Amino acid sequence: MKFNQIWVLLFLIVLSGCTTSTQNKVPTLLSSDPSIDSKHYLSHVPVYVEVKRDEAGTYYFGNYSFKRGFDAIKLNDLSHTFSTRVNDCAAGMLPIEQIKNCDLERALFRKKKVDADDIGKNILGNIVFGSLTLGAGVAAYYTTEFDQEAFNREVTILLHKFDRKAFFERLQAQLADNHSQLQLANDRLIEKAQLLNASIGTRVSVRDDSGLLNKIPSVKVVLASPISGEIDYDFSWSEFEEFQHESKRQIDTLISGGMLKIECEDLNSYEYDVTGCEQEWRVQENTNIDSVTYQITAARNYQFHIAPKVIDKNISIRRGENSSNIELENLSEHFITLNSLSLYIGDKNETINHLNITLPPRGHFNRLTLDDFRLYSQETIVSSATKSKLLKPVQFGFAAKYSLNHESNEETVFQLQTRFSRLQGVAL
Repeated sequence: MKFNQIWVLLFLIVLSGCTTSTQNKVPTLLSSDPSIDSKHYLSHVPVYVEVKRDEAGTYYFGNYSFKRGFDAIKLNDLSHTFSTRVNDCAAGMLPIEQIKNCDLERALFRKKKVDADDIGKNILGNIVFGSLTLGAGVAAYYTTEFDQEAFNREVTILLHKFDRKAFFERLQAQLADNHSQLQLANDRLIEKAQLLNASIGTRVSVRDDSGLLNKIPSVKVVLASPISGEIDYDFSWSEFEEFQHESKRQIDTLISGGMLKIECEDLNSYEYDVTGCEQEWRVQENTNIDSVTYQITAARNYQFHIAPKVIDKNISIRRGENSSNIELENLSEHFITLNSLSLYIGDKNETINHLNITLPPRGHFNRLTLDDFRLYSQETIVSSATKSKLLKPVQFGFAAKYSLNHESNEETVFQLQTRFSRLQGVAL
């Protein structure tokens, strides 16, 4: 084992826990003094002030903050954040000094003392290390602890010059005013939206070149970005005016983030252009509103309505009133079997064979739909539709083959209808 290692080991054995004591005391209130205002203020908003000392040794209050820091007084209840830990320290020409923790001796309100334990360490340690290091390792052991008396004396002097009641009254008023400014600005933004919406209807115009739009698009002013969030009070200040200035800066930033905008209805079923929907307003801006103009070119896909039907004395086949279902009804007193059904639209037709649908006397069946025919969607949907395109006649109808179960022959029924325009329908 090298000499330095032996030296360090012996030093640790001699000290055996003499580097730092972690004995902590709960920070206490200032001792009772009738001349000091000892009331508790604004307990839900903790406020701390640093205690500083200048080069001349005079103590003064430094920065204020809502954030707990070291070496500070909590102004709400006069508790403090100074360390009350007791440290055992050593000073001298020892390499082992690099591992000791005596920084607190340089902090405010610390005092040194040498007790019986320190004297023992001085004698024993210096005998050992003096012999090993030929005097180079001689050290002095002492203890540092919180100086409550000095703390009370100096802070009492500071508090005699400080009006806590006035400080918290002013602070509480400013905090309330900060909140009120944000709330008032948000209320003004909402009121502005109401004023704009009251007049926006007269500013919307529609040019419908398709001739198929049967409504006025919805256009309204909405709250795009409310004035939300809170002031970030994670900052310090030395003068109250600094606190006011930073509060105002953040309030202005939050208010400037509040915004109204126009929300224009999307006409996804139409080919169109719209202008004027990019308008925005902030709290400070006026309530002027420019025109919003829709120009409709065509319906992207327009499906016109057909209601084919065929009826004879035995069977009725027709489209349902509110759906694309095909309603079959047996009008006879006998069983009927529907063998095939054909759909006609314009000059085209499509047949579904081998249906084998049997209806009892006076029975009904509605499980077939027009969508079962590919022809239905192919021929009733018009792309880029305009009114002029749809102003032409269309012919449609059903043909069917069925048989009465008590007869061997097959009956045929066929009927076409003509509509003089295809305007009755819906844009998809």
